[in-house]
Amino acid sequence: MNRRDTETQRAALLLALSLSAAAVPASAQQRAAPTDDVDVEVPARAATQPTPTPAQAPSQEPPRASNDELVRALQQRLDRLEARLAEAERRSATTAQATPPTPPTTTTTTPAQSTRDEAPRYAAIGASVVQTTTARPDAYSVLDPVGLVLSGFVQAQYETSQLSQDQLVQGMALNRDRFVLRRSRLRVDGSWRWFAMAFELDANTVRGPVVGVRRAEATFLWRNSGNRAVPWLAVTAGVTEPAFGAELGEGVRRRWFMERTTGSLAFFGGEADIGVRAWGGVGALRYALGVFNGVPLDDRGVQSGLRGIDPSRHLDLSGRFGVDTSAASRSWSVTAGVSFLAGSGFHPGDDGTKPSVEWRDNNQNSMIDAGELVAIAGRAPTPSFTFGRWAVNADVALRVRTRAGTTRVFAEATMATNLDRGVLAPDPIATGYDVRQLHGVAGFTQEITQYGIVGFRWDIYNANSDLFEERRGALEPKNQSVHTLSPLVGLTWPGYARLVFQYDIVLDALARDARGIPTDLANNQATVRVQGDF
Repeated sequence: MNRRDTETQRAALLLALSLSAAAVPASAQQRAAPTDDVDVEVPARAATQPTPTPAQAPSQEPPRASNDELVRALQQRLDRLEARLAEAERRSATTAQATPPTPPTTTTTTPAQSTRDEAPRYAAIGASVVQTTTARPDAYSVLDPVGLVLSGFVQAQYETSQLSQDQLVQGMALNRDRFVLRRSRLRVDGSWRWFAMAFELDANTVRGPVVGVRRAEATFLWRNSGNRAVPWLAVTAGVTEPAFGAELGEGVRRRWFMERTTGSLAFFGGEADIGVRAWGGVGALRYALGVFNGVPLDDRGVQSGLRGIDPSRHLDLSGRFGVDTSAASRSWSVTAGVSFLAGSGFHPGDDGTKPSVEWRDNNQNSMIDAGELVAIAGRAPTPSFTFGRWAVNADVALRVRTRAGTTRVFAEATMATNLDRGVLAPDPIATGYDVRQLHGVAGFTQEITQYGIVGFRWDIYNANSDLFEERRGALEPKNQSVHTLSPLVGLTWPGYARLVFQYDIVLDALARDARGIPTDLANNQATVRVQGDF
């Protein structure tokens, strides 16, 4: 309201008071005099009437104020009230300016949040509706109903290996001493009352420049008002991670170690697959069930064969059931679970061939001599077959927060049959027997305040626990176990940047000595990685 409107209203109020004062009797005006905490003095009219006689005393009335004097008294009271109102408004405005606005916060943590105790904070990017957050989303979507959230990270590294050679094998370079853009990802999350989504793109140079989709999922949410980070029920469909174990769903952004263990990479070449997953929790209990194609999308470059297309109509079923006490305690938490996977592999058939003639130059004289022409019979085509595969897994992790930093101790074990898809892919249709795999990992990480980290991880993977070989005419068990010892040390600017060094000591029996006895292969490697987050 402007000043002219205020003066107009004030004049109208004074006019109404004047008319009211002129219309009512003087006795009524005297009884209606103000009696609140604002004192108003109303002077009496000068006595102009003759002094009443004693007979007139009982009916004598008190002296009455004139209309002008009553209006002036009301004017004084109105001025005082306006002054008090202006002072109150001034104090309120001063208090509001002294208190800076705070960004919206939540009191719960999300699975993508770092190990720090701070709750995620969301801030708008410029004047748009897109926000960013200190709780960088990774393997899981943003679950706080805050709308759109933009995030991303870059992992650039230098790696060196004892296997590095300046050679080519079938067009593939054997040089492993190089700079690599391991991952650079841009992600958009959206979260509302009943719905959430995530879309993530990745670019890397592991096997040449490659750009691809690493996450594209839509989620229906039945939220839990007591713990918004874990809904009662969430149904996610699209490119998402299978429900199996703890390492697979840990997320590449917040994982301290460079890559997943050898066994995990053998079972799942990539963290994501295409399918549907139902997950959630009740209290400390957690559950997840999923149905997927069974062909993980490898983020290390172009995949061979059918390029990620599942040739089998049989889907893989996986699930995990466990507990997570992180919501109930701030100083320590325990997560544990058991997982299973059941699915099918694929044995490709052979195409039919026609009869042919082959020349074998046995004496290397470049001339066709007797006996060097060989007839090769035609072969009928063979059909493709599928075979069963399964796996069971158990994982446990303990996290303790102290003044020195957060300590995390973890362990995981997997037993599988015919599940290897990355190291030594089994084919029981061709060999006539199933292949059993064993995998285990244990380790710890220790934060040194919030700016440093040290850790150690040991993992073992046996691609064939029942393998025998013939040596000197006798069958001897062949140990294909690969042990990897991985110490690491790093510096971090929480939520923004990391610098991590990791050295992998690989112990195996994949080489041969001069006598033909299996011996350790020289294949240790080191990696220095810089990661930036936004």
